Amino acid sequence: MIQSKLSALQTVAIKKHKSIIVWGRVFLIIACLLLIIAIVYLISIAIHTDERSEMMKYLYGKYNKEFVVEDVKYAGGLGSDRYLEARAYPKNDESLKFKMWRLRNSRGGYRYKDRYPEALWLKELKPTLEAAVNKHLPDGSLSMVDLTSSDAIKNQITSPMPSYNNAFSTYKKSIYLTVAIKSKSTYIDLENRLFSLINDLRKYNISLAVGCQTSGREYWMENTEIERIRTAQDIRLYKKGE
Repeated sequence: MIQSKLSALQTVAIKKHKSIIVWGRVFLIIACLLLIIAIVYLISIAIHTDERSEMMKYLYGKYNKEFVVEDVKYAGGLGSDRYLEARAYPKNDESLKFKMWRLRNSRGGYRYKDRYPEALWLKELKPTLEAAVNKHLPDGSLSMVDLTSSDAIKNQITSPMPSYNNAFSTYKKSIYLTVAIKSKSTYIDLENRLFSLINDLRKYNISLAVGCQTSGREYWMENTEIERIRTAQDIRLYKKGE
C-alpha cells in the first residue's frame, strides 16, 4: 500500500516537473518573440526617424523653409514596389498639409516627390472656387476639390514659390483641377448654370474635370469632354444614367 502511494506521488511529481518544463519553454518562446518584436519596433522607429530627417532636409533644400514631417510609413507592394510615404506641412502653417513620398529611381537609388506646390495653390484658389460655385449654384458646396501637376513641373519649382495665377499661366494644361459640387436644389436650368461655371473655370486655361450632384441628377465631365462642350445643351450628354 505504501509502495503504491509512493509510486503515485512520484508519478504526480514527474508530471508536475514535465509541466513546469513545458510551460517554461512556452514562456521562453513568448519572451523571445516579444524581444524580437521590440527590436523590430525600435529599428523601425530608428529608420523612420532617420527618414523623417532626410525628408525634412529635402523639403528645406527645395523650398528654403522648415517643414514638419509626420506619419512616415511604408506602402505599396514588396521589393522594388515598396515606398515610403508621409504627411508634411510648413512649420508655420499646420493647416497646409500635403503628402510626400520616397520612391526608388531607375538607377536603384531613391528620389523624393511631394505635393507642396499643389497644396499651396489650392489653398490660394479655394476661396475663388467657392465664390464661383456660390455665384452659379447659390446653395451648392464643394464636396471635393483637387489640384495635380506633372512631376516635370514639380521638379522645376523651387523657392520662391509662384502663385497659382503665375503657375497656371506658365504650365497651363499640365495642371489638372478637379471640382465636384453637391446641391440640394433641383434647378430647372442646371445645365445652363453648369455651363456658366465651366466657362468661368476655363479662364484659367488649365485641364479641368467637373462634377455636380443634385437631387435626382448627377453629371461628370473629364477634360476631354469639357473641351467638346460648346453650349449648355452639350452638358446633357454627360448626365449619368442616360
